[in-house]
Amino acid sequence: MPGSITQFSLESYKAFDAPVELDLAPLTIVLGRNNAGKSALVRAPVFATSGFSTRARRPFDLSPRGRPFGRSLRDCAFDQRLTGLVVGVRVGECSVRLAAFEAEDGAQQIVEASVGDEAFDGPAWAEVRDAICRHEALCELGERIAWLSDERTIHAGQADDAPPDRLEPEGSGSLAWLHHAQRTPRGREGLDALTTWLGRHMGLDLEVRLANGQLECFVRPRNTTAELHPSQVGSGFRQLLPVLAALFVDPGEQPAPLLIIEHPELHLHPGLHGDIGELLLSRALLAESPPLLVESHSDALLLRARALVAEGQASKDDVAVYFVEPGQRGSTLRRIWLDEAGTPDWWPRGVFAEPTAEFRRIRRALNKGEGVA
Repeated sequence: MPGSITQFSLESYKAFDAPVELDLAPLTIVLGRNNAGKSALVRAPVFATSGFSTRARRPFDLSPRGRPFGRSLRDCAFDQRLTGLVVGVRVGECSVRLAAFEAEDGAQQIVEASVGDEAFDGPAWAEVRDAICRHEALCELGERIAWLSDERTIHAGQADDAPPDRLEPEGSGSLAWLHHAQRTPRGREGLDALTTWLGRHMGLDLEVRLANGQLECFVRPRNTTAELHPSQVGSGFRQLLPVLAALFVDPGEQPAPLLIIEHPELHLHPGLHGDIGELLLSRALLAESPPLLVESHSDALLLRARALVAEGQASKDDVAVYFVEPGQRGSTLRRIWLDEAGTPDWWPRGVFAEPTAEFRRIRRALNKGEGVA
């Protein structure tokens, strides 16, 4: 999709000391061990592009979308390194690279930068910012990235004349998107697809309407007359609905340059994880879709994507899988390449091996006569 982020890179950022580079496919899945830096990695495009605006007074906003990334720029550098950090972003043929550190007075100082074919050495931020904003694909890039964090829920909202431009990380705005989707042919088509998916996979019908002056949503389990508020259903549904809104009914005239989703499977039964993986890949392959960058702990989600590649419903190039591994000198990032059969070229030791290990433990106990009445 023209205008999409195709690559980003980091050096001395958060958990990553050595340079790492991530090439985005239509669906990119990031796996890794706990506390390895997965969330920092998938959120990095929001931070890296937070100064790509004519209004930006410094290179990096430390709290983009109201979400703190650090108390200072040093907090965002590996081991709070005084020499700072380096970030890079590519949109099509246009790229930006920024190397910055925090001065003693707390100011963010650009050491060097490149914007397309222009190179800067020790420039004033305004000079670099203006160069960025001369490129239509780069200007306001950070504002246009769609990002759903792992703290999503359903927020009651106002029925304004127009829907918000984007969803907030915690999912607010999703009911307004669903409400306004009923007003346009494109929106109704997306809403119909959303409700069909919800009915088929979760057995629920959905309605968004005004209640007590605010937008609220209600669900009805199939084959019942009961109408339930989201507070009366599982937290998995409340986590999932903003994801479905982002995938089906984005009202924007232009797609976002990137859609980041943290743990789309959160609080949902593992039996649904594969269906979510199929949904993500099917939506990512639409011509109007932004690339999807997904953090996940779900083996079923990844297995479904691999199965779709093996069945020929997606190409091996449509799915990129990365693994984040912690180490003594910072975390590393390594790509897991899939072939035409969906088979990975390597696999990190012990990952998703827990069920097999537990079955072996049970078998050993039974063989010793333990645990048997």
